[in-house]
Amino acid sequence: MCEKNRSARSVCRLVAALLLLFAAAAPIAGVAAAEERKPFEFTPARHGEGSLEMIGNVPVVVVRGTPRQMGEQLGALLAGPLHDMNEREEAIVEGFGLPAHSPLLLSLGTVLADRVPPAHLAEMKAVAKSAGIRYDFLLAGNVGYDIAKIGGCSALLIDGAHSATGEVVFGRNMDFPNLGFLDRVGVVVVYHGQGKHAFASVTFPGYLGCLSGMNDAGLAVAQLEVNEAGDGSPRFDPTGTPLSFSFRRVLEECATVEEAEKLLGTFHRTSMCNMAICDPKTVAVFELTHKDVMRREAEAGFCACTNHFRTDRLGPPRACRRYESLSQAFGSDRLSLADVQHKLDQANQGELTIQTMIFEPAALELRLALGAPPVSARPLQAIDLAPLLKGEAKRER
Repeated sequence: MCEKNRSARSVCRLVAALLLLFAAAAPIAGVAAAEERKPFEFTPARHGEGSLEMIGNVPVVVVRGTPRQMGEQLGALLAGPLHDMNEREEAIVEGFGLPAHSPLLLSLGTVLADRVPPAHLAEMKAVAKSAGIRYDFLLAGNVGYDIAKIGGCSALLIDGAHSATGEVVFGRNMDFPNLGFLDRVGVVVVYHGQGKHAFASVTFPGYLGCLSGMNDAGLAVAQLEVNEAGDGSPRFDPTGTPLSFSFRRVLEECATVEEAEKLLGTFHRTSMCNMAICDPKTVAVFELTHKDVMRREAEAGFCACTNHFRTDRLGPPRACRRYESLSQAFGSDRLSLADVQHKLDQANQGELTIQTMIFEPAALELRLALGAPPVSARPLQAIDLAPLLKGEAKRER
C-alpha cells in the first residue's frame, strides 16, 4: 500500500491502541502525582548510570550497562510519560472501537514473547518493574507493530558525491497516527549495552525496538512497512523475530551495510518491510520478507523508499505519490540539508507525519523535528550524537 488502503488503516487502529497499553494504573514511587506536574513532561534527571536531558525541545535519554540495568534506568527516567499515556488508555482505545482490555492484545504479546531476543526481553521486564507498569501490556505494545501494517513513512538517502556536505545524508519521515498526544512523547534513547555497539533510537517511551536509529559506527536504519511481496511471503508469521527488534540487533551488532546484509540473512522475521540503510560510505534499501533479503542499490547516487517493494523478485512497484516526489531528486547535484528536508516535506502525510529526521553518519549528527503534525517543515533540532554515543564529555552546541 502507498496512499489508500482501507484494511491497513483499520489495522492501524490496533497498533495505535497497543501503544497506549503500556501500563496499568499502579502508583510510582518517586514520580510526582499527575496534578503536580504537566502531562507528558520529561524531567531532566539521573538514575544510576542513566540520564535524561533536554536538547532544545527533544528529550534525550542515555542508559548504560546490562539489559536489566538499562531497563531499570529507562523505567525510572520515563515513568511519568508512561503513566500519562496509561491515563488515556480506556477513552482512546474505546475511541478506536476496541475494548479497553481486549484479551487479543495480551495474547499477541504472549505468542511473540519467546521470539523477542532474550536480552531485550530482560530489559523490558526491568522497565516494567522500575516504572511500576504492567509487563504484559508493555510486551503487547512492543510487538503489536508486527501485525499492524501501516502504509506510511518515507525516506531519501543520498551518497556523498551528491550532497552539499560531501558526506552521506539520510532523511526520513515517520508517519503514524498521532492520537492527539504522540507528538508530545517523542524521545531519543541512547543505549550503551555491554559488548554491543552504542546506538541512538528515535522512539516513544516504553518502545524498546528500533524504528529509526543510528549507531556509533554511523550505521543508520529506518523501518518502512510493506503489505505485499512477489515471493508469496505471508504478511505475518508468529515464528519470526519481531521487526523492530531485528532492526535493533542490526544497530547493536553491525558497523556497515555489508555486515547488516549478512546478519539479516541469518534470522527469520515476523513480517515484511523495507529497511532504508546507510553507513558513512554507502546507501541502500533492503527489501525484507520471510524468504528474501533483496538489496536495492542507489540510482545516480540516491535511494528513495516508501511502502512497496521495487526489486524484480519482490515487486512490481505500485504507484506512489511520495515515491515519485522523492525520486525527482535523483541525479541532482549537491543537495543541501535544507533541500533534503524540503523533499521530505513534499512527501509528508499531514497529521500522520509526527517525526522528521536527518541522519549524518560521518558526523554522527541527528537533526529532528517533533511537535504537532505535520512536522516536516518545522525547524530541525541539531543533536550531536558523537559525545553521547562515544561516551565523551558533552560538547557545547
